[in-house]
Amino acid sequence: MSEPLTDMIQPEHKAMNQFLNSALQSSNAEAPHGRVPMSYAHPKSRDSFRPLSQHGWDVLGASFRRHCRGGRDGLKLRTTTNAATGEVEARIVKCKIADLHIFNPAGEYDTRISVNLEANLNLPSLGPDYASLSEDWPPGSSISPDRMKDRMSYAHLVYRVDLTMVSLPRGAGVAVAPKYELELEVQAEVLREQMRRAAREEDHAFADVVSGFLDNATYLMRQRAA
Repeated sequence: MSEPLTDMIQPEHKAMNQFLNSALQSSNAEAPHGRVPMSYAHPKSRDSFRPLSQHGWDVLGASFRRHCRGGRDGLKLRTTTNAATGEVEARIVKCKIADLHIFNPAGEYDTRISVNLEANLNLPSLGPDYASLSEDWPPGSSISPDRMKDRMSYAHLVYRVDLTMVSLPRGAGVAVAPKYELELEVQAEVLREQMRRAAREEDHAFADVVSGFLDNATYLMRQRAA
């Protein structure tokens, strides 16, 4: 589950970065006293997109294919490459399940809660010919351009906050202003496990995990640039 809270402007992005850095420092300072510290990462990467091929569709799990109501149409293989080393970090196919749009007239931001399926196709079992997982863009189609992502990622417990600047690569030939994003995610496997426990009528923390997610979203939306 992920929640792109908003497309931001640069001063808001900077202010949120300062707020999260302060929270990171506070959590680390209190770690010796029993507080679980936050962690931080600053990856830079390049995403490229190609239409998923029939072979790529065939190697997806049966459960994934069943939930993609539109079939292969519209699905893309996203290849993420480390901007510093050139190493391929991920090959992902993403299928949207549902969106919940929340209008917040009393606050600075509206909210979109998204539920998606993501399949990892960066697997040795698929062999070295990863090119067969995708195909060329059809003539006249709307091409998804490559994207450069400069991301600051803050993680605590089962939640992660990503502040990302998205831009087109140099030499793309199109002048487009960078896009700033704030996204909150919860670890999907933890959420699924708590759902399974609830379904078996065992002790579970499903409500606590969801409540924590919403509390974090509310707290983040209350932060704003001066």
